[in-house]
Amino acid sequence: FCGSDLVIYNSQNLCWNRLNSYEKRIRDGTTYDSRGISYFSVEEYEIFQF
Repeated sequence: FCGSDLVIYNSQNLCWNRLNSYEKRIRDGTTYDSRGISYFSVEEYEIFQF
């Protein structure tokens, strides 16, 4: 999984996140499968620069 915490693709239900670099998960813990991955869809998003 390339060491990524958040991956967003342009297809339904192909976005996912996995706890890798952060201390806390960015989604509800009940949405993760046995490998620690949570799949989801995105309709809109904004990009912020830190």
